[in-house]
Amino acid sequence: MRRARLESAGPLGLVLLGLCCAAWWPFRPGFEGPYLARNRAELLPGGSLVLAEPSVVHAEAPWLADARAAERLELELELEASRTEQSGPARILALSRDTRAAHLMVGQEGASLVVRCRRPGGAPDGEPHIEVPGVFLDPGTKRIVVSIAGLQITVAAAGHPAAAALGEGAILPTWSDPYRLSLGDEHTRSRAWTGILHRATLTLEGTEGQARIDLLDPARLERPRRFWQVPERARRALRPEKGEAPWIQLAHFGLFAPLGWVAARSFARPATLRHYAALALLALCASASLELGKLAFEGRHPNLWHAVPDVCGALAGSLLRRSAPRK
Repeated sequence: MRRARLESAGPLGLVLLGLCCAAWWPFRPGFEGPYLARNRAELLPGGSLVLAEPSVVHAEAPWLADARAAERLELELELEASRTEQSGPARILALSRDTRAAHLMVGQEGASLVVRCRRPGGAPDGEPHIEVPGVFLDPGTKRIVVSIAGLQITVAAAGHPAAAALGEGAILPTWSDPYRLSLGDEHTRSRAWTGILHRATLTLEGTEGQARIDLLDPARLERPRRFWQVPERARRALRPEKGEAPWIQLAHFGLFAPLGWVAARSFARPATLRHYAALALLALCASASLELGKLAFEGRHPNLWHAVPDVCGALAGSLLRRSAPRK
């Protein structure tokens, strides 16, 4: 038994070396993993908020209960984008949990202004969105007004035709989740917007009158000095790749089959469930190490979900080896 393990150690090392080459080739260094970033958000004496990547600015939304009972909500923004090439959409303002669940999102997609609003008949993230093309085509300060009353949401930007959409029921009462406000990015810090917010005010109108809220009030804003920044390439490692070609899954399956074949040489006969569990753990650790190691190389895209075909391939290789007649 010990001799079999020693004999399999060399081939096993060669297999792992081959997997490293397949995963990290052509070995162009370029680490892009999580790092401790300095918050570059800055409040100017005049009240403007400067957002330069990376920035984190959050605020509680105690007014959300009043918004649900309001007859009308109006959000007014005065802002200046740093550049046209921002996408995601890049979040100027988001009242959300993350990219998949939001009450309201105002963002930039290239030259277009994009607004998502949660409403009856729509998706949890506020889709289908409302778009006003050409707003960010020219530099300078933009004035944007988002109005919600009853079934309708209207988006207006100075110098551009207004756009509107209807919900299947009253919009504001559906905002029941206690989401927080985020400025310049999502809470998950994956949709950064850079520019200057000169003004951000929220007006609520109801039966008891009108309430006006300054969203840039320094007393409301949370700006940590440092925070953990996780680049998008690292975030994607945790998400299943939509529309991935089947041959990629088959390639992972086939590349890990030799690992199982070689490891099976050290199994006792008959092999027990414990042997296969140990092999699955080995394949899982190897797969995770190879995928996370891709963060150290340019042009490589990690995906931890590849562990599924990797482990299956290793187990299939071991079963094939055990079924082969021993010489």
